[in-house]
Amino acid sequence: MRLAYSRPGGEETLRAMLERLHEEGFQALQLKGPQYLGWVDRPPEEFRERYRSGEVMGLVVYEEDLERIARTVRFMKAVGIPIISWVPNWQRGVVYPALAVDRLERVGQLAQRYGVRLTLHNHRGTVFQDDLDLEVFRLLVRSEYAAVTLDTAHFWLAGVRDIGRAIREYSELIEVVHLKDVSGEEFCPLGEGELPFREVFQALEAVGFRGWLVVDDEATEVPVETAMSHARRFLERYLPAS
Repeated sequence: MRLAYSRPGGEETLRAMLERLHEEGFQALQLKGPQYLGWVDRPPEEFRERYRSGEVMGLVVYEEDLERIARTVRFMKAVGIPIISWVPNWQRGVVYPALAVDRLERVGQLAQRYGVRLTLHNHRGTVFQDDLDLEVFRLLVRSEYAAVTLDTAHFWLAGVRDIGRAIREYSELIEVVHLKDVSGEEFCPLGEGELPFREVFQALEAVGFRGWLVVDDEATEVPVETAMSHARRFLERYLPAS
């Protein structure tokens, strides 16, 4: 599997992540909104001057407007970013699975035209939040249009306690894993919360996961320099070769 790092923040956070990326054993970043939105309508050469090839593996996208998503995927194609982790705000009980699937496949077709892979990020409180929703996804969504970004913390907050079983059951859907820990209702540094990560890593090994394993660090009270080092040490417990 390949290792990436992601964290909310602006220019200062981004600079710190880039400076420590390879030193801490990560291969790439996954950028969040403020870290890439300013590049979308600029010449791609400017982005390529800032980032070395392959240093950005994906974007986390919250946008739902098709035209704005089209601008984003055209930018991704131009600069060589291959993966979207999409978090549409499809509120549970307001948007129903059939409508969500139709919208999801429309975005998946759009992304596919530009050589970008769409993955749907599970999120508590939305149509796709837990393992039962992944069964709906498997039954209704064509695999050529979309896969899944599985977020461990949002799974846990949605009531999924056997995350390892879900990984084994739905492994063919999962192309990105967001590693995130939670204490109570709050995100926290990896290994300091409630999630059973040993079972998570055992399941990833059992299914031969070869996608992107992203430390999605939203415990922003910890400075990025310390947080990246902490994440590296955490991963070494389960991935000695990392």
